Amino acid sequence: MKKCLHVPIYDAVVWLVVSDEIHATRKSRSMVKLFGEPPPAEVDWAALCDYNGRGIFGIFVGSESLTVDVIAHEVFHLTYRILEWASAGVDKGNHEAGALLHGYLMNLISGILGPLAKR
Repeated sequence: MKKCLHVPIYDAVVWLVVSDEIHATRKSRSMVKLFGEPPPAEVDWAALCDYNGRGIFGIFVGSESLTVDVIAHEVFHLTYRILEWASAGVDKGNHEAGALLHGYLMNLISGILGPLAKR
């Protein structure tokens, strides 16, 4: 499953990708074109949050790893990366923007991936 989302307030694009072969999917020509070369396959990642520095982000999850915990974990990374890209980072004096964005992204993404997730 591949789905492209738009996060209007930050004008960011988020690709959600769920695959039985996450390494092969991330290494596909279209994903390399968007994000560059993936991390080495020797690193056993069951999920990955990726970005390209130009407002395009991706969450890649292996079908066997798709749980609510994994979704929340990757959405946390996504939240941080979007705020970092938008120069609106999260620190001890400024985490409300992060909390609001994380809630928005969790609602959006779990609405799509949640029904596919294992309990």
